[in-house]
Amino acid sequence: MGDLNSNNIEDVIELMNPISLEEMDNVKLMRRRDIKFVLPTRSVPELLMKVKENYRVLEIGGQRIHHYQTLYYDTPEFSMYHEHHSKRLNRYKVRIRKYMTSDISFLEVKFKNNKGETIKKRIRPENPGIIKGLHSETFVKDNSPYKASDIQPSLHNGFKRLTLVHKSNPERVTIDLELNYRPVNSNKDLHLPGLSVIEIKRNRDATPSDMISQLRSARFHATGFSKYLMGTAMLEPGVKTNLVKNKIRQINKYNSIS
Repeated sequence: MGDLNSNNIEDVIELMNPISLEEMDNVKLMRRRDIKFVLPTRSVPELLMKVKENYRVLEIGGQRIHHYQTLYYDTPEFSMYHEHHSKRLNRYKVRIRKYMTSDISFLEVKFKNNKGETIKKRIRPENPGIIKGLHSETFVKDNSPYKASDIQPSLHNGFKRLTLVHKSNPERVTIDLELNYRPVNSNKDLHLPGLSVIEIKRNRDATPSDMISQLRSARFHATGFSKYLMGTAMLEPGVKTNLVKNKIRQINKYNSIS
């Protein structure tokens, strides 16, 4: 993301009221509905200006934009990737995510069931950078069809995130910026400064979302987006990509106008 966009985003969120992590955790989202939008980063400052009175922004240690690093795991044959690419339900994702602001890592298993629901379980691993140790290995075995010996590090991903919480409705919004990728077994990397991913998480019975309304007014359309799926599709030459070619074209278009 260029300096102009970065400064504009930071300027806008400084105008917003903060919310602490403890306060945000009190915003319970039961029977949650998630929806994602992909848009050029240059559109984010104007969007934030239009909703800034409706949301508070997560602030931790004086910071409002937070850094994340993720290490994804897969089988040597990229089984998890291909199940996701084929839109198979009852599929899994395994990752270690580090929250750089707090220097805390979690080993996470995400399961998408045949009802379209996503269930995430996580623990603090013994070794933050690798799945090794009885606690971590048992966790993977108990919560997925894989054993730790079946999977290996596959893809590094980093990004910046700001999190918004609606002032009156049970709703959270995450805005991911400056996505970057690097395969574990390659020096090739991928930077997407022109792309932003917005996810709105709210209760099924929530009132209409101010963020969704503004996104639709700006003629952005909801779409699925998986960081692991897209990073692997764009960097691993041997995997199937036929079902994500249109998204890759859109990503390249947005990135070229950063």
